[in-house]
Amino acid sequence: MSLVHLIEDLAAWLALNPLMPVIVDPSCPQTSFNHRWDQDRYANFAKHIQSYATRMRTALDEQDKDKSVKLWQQLFGDGFRAPATTAAASLAKAGQPASAEGVTRAPSERFIAEMGVQWAGGRWARIEARVANPISTGSADLRRTGFAPVGRDIYYFTVSTDAPQPYDIWWKVRNYGPDAENAHGLRGQITPGCGPRIHERTRYRGRHYVEVWIVKDGKVVASDHHDVVIR
Repeated sequence: MSLVHLIEDLAAWLALNPLMPVIVDPSCPQTSFNHRWDQDRYANFAKHIQSYATRMRTALDEQDKDKSVKLWQQLFGDGFRAPATTAAASLAKAGQPASAEGVTRAPSERFIAEMGVQWAGGRWARIEARVANPISTGSADLRRTGFAPVGRDIYYFTVSTDAPQPYDIWWKVRNYGPDAENAHGLRGQITPGCGPRIHERTRYRGRHYVEVWIVKDGKVVASDHHDVVIR
């Protein structure tokens, strides 16, 4: 649990600081460590920490011990062993359809590896989201607030990229939790051709995410992941 809180706190700090800070060398205050990284590496680090925070929380909150072990193994490898009594049960469930992170598929869920495109990389993409304030005309940056209350509009999830046009933009909205499941609202489809922004409403409490891919000439040249915590 301490590790999950540590990674979540780091993810929250990184979300509040999208630009790489200056890290001063304590042995020589006139220099810094920033020559070791650049903004792209820092942004990539932040992206992965956000992903790890979500995956760790999902593994920690999973009530089924066998599923929880599988989720932790996706993070730490097969060396993360289950007790013998649960390992046998895990093998019995190995045929269940799952995502790349070991989470059971939502109905109609797709993954980018199944969409007939190849990964090329070389470009960056960034999702920004603003949550409507119901008592004013303003809005708040979702990465900075860290979560959104249920029942709010998000205007909008907007992607920016340095990829040269023309290109296609593919979006995925994935939600989790009993609220979405009980309402038959689980999602996970990949939708091509939606343009640079999508509008969503915070209907279900839980930890969700939005992903985007920039597809050019049948190849993914950039992507981004935005966690969405709804309370």
